[in-house]
Amino acid sequence: MRQREIFVITAAFLGFLLWTVQLVPINYRYLAILGFSLVTYFTCAFNLRKYAKAQHWLTLFPLPALYSLCIGAFYFLLPTNFWSMFIILLLFSTGMYALLLSGNIFVVAQHNKVIQLVHAAQNIYLFAAIIVSLLGVQVIVSFGWPFYLASLAIFCLHLLLSLDIAWSVHLNEHLSLELWELSLFSTLIITEIATTLLFLPLAAWHIALLVMSTFYLILGIMQVFISGKLYYQALNEYVALAICILIMFIGFFPGK
Repeated sequence: MRQREIFVITAAFLGFLLWTVQLVPINYRYLAILGFSLVTYFTCAFNLRKYAKAQHWLTLFPLPALYSLCIGAFYFLLPTNFWSMFIILLLFSTGMYALLLSGNIFVVAQHNKVIQLVHAAQNIYLFAAIIVSLLGVQVIVSFGWPFYLASLAIFCLHLLLSLDIAWSVHLNEHLSLELWELSLFSTLIITEIATTLLFLPLAAWHIALLVMSTFYLILGIMQVFISGKLYYQALNEYVALAICILIMFIGFFPGK
């Protein structure tokens, strides 16, 4: 069986597993979602075991697991009608297949640096990371935790996401000190912004949108910096985009 066929079967299986999680009694639902994310983590590790190395347990497998965790928790908040369930399951399975395929491209690219699909895989990982950030922050804020617990959860979530994205650009054999520093610095900025927003009279969805937008900007700057393409023009474009996002946010959600 070809690798892509295995990925399709795996994505369909995880989609079915996500559906069965919703059948678990409400008191145990979040434990089931956590277990589901762990199953995703080790399933991805098993599928990519041929080229997997030690650093992949921290740089490659966490994103699919976080994707499952956030989709599962957000799916739990949606109305339980057929069409919403079907659409979420379809999108989840499609996204999981894309993540598995991207992970396979990354591990092969470490042995063959000239592989052509690395840039596409990096874009898929970036898109998945901002989706996880959006849904993850939405779920965390919706829990109504004290600000220090919410900030800690947001920090841990974005540190893993930042590490995954930084590694996907560099694709080095080991997590260098520079990647750790960049990821930690980016995560601290995101956490500080999120913590500030927690004290403002904003809805959870609005906070999640602004944190996700900021995270996207920081990841974009980090990507071009790691690839050695952070020129003044590129930096000015990101600054202009940040100003536009802030103006739009104030315009659409003034004190709501």
